[in-house]
Amino acid sequence: MKLTLFYVIISMLNSFQNPNLYKYSNDVKEIKIQYIDFDTETPIRINCSTFNYFGNDIKLKTIQNEKSIEEITSFLENLNESKSKVGVDVRFKIKIEYNSGESKEICGNKVFIDIENKQYLMNKNFLEYLVKILK
Repeated sequence: MKLTLFYVIISMLNSFQNPNLYKYSNDVKEIKIQYIDFDTETPIRINCSTFNYFGNDIKLKTIQNEKSIEEITSFLENLNESKSKVGVDVRFKIKIEYNSGESKEICGNKVFIDIENKQYLMNKNFLEYLVKILK
C-alpha cells in the first residue's frame, strides 16, 4: 500500500514538470526562430498553425552556436506553467531540431509560450535574451 502510494505521488509530481523538449542541449542540432515584431497588432488571434498569416513579414534566425543553444534550452527548462488559458497570440515560433532528425515546435509572444498545448509564462530574462539575439 505504501509503495503504491509512493509511485502515485512520484507520477503526479512528474506530470507537473515542463515537457522535455530540449532533451540535452548537446542533442540539439540547431534552433530556428521565425518571428515578427513582437508589438505587431492583428484583427484576429494568430496561433501556431496560422502563423504564416504574416507572410513576407516573417524573419528567420538560425542558431547553431552551442552556447546559445544551451542558453535557450535552459530558459525553456525553467518556465512556469500559466493558470490562464486564453490562448497564445503568436509572434514567434521556435523549432528545435535534434541530431536524431526529430524536431519540436514552440510558439509564443511577449507574455506566454505554448509548448505541446500547455501555456507557460514568458520569463522576463528569456524575452530580453530573444529580443537581443533577434536584432
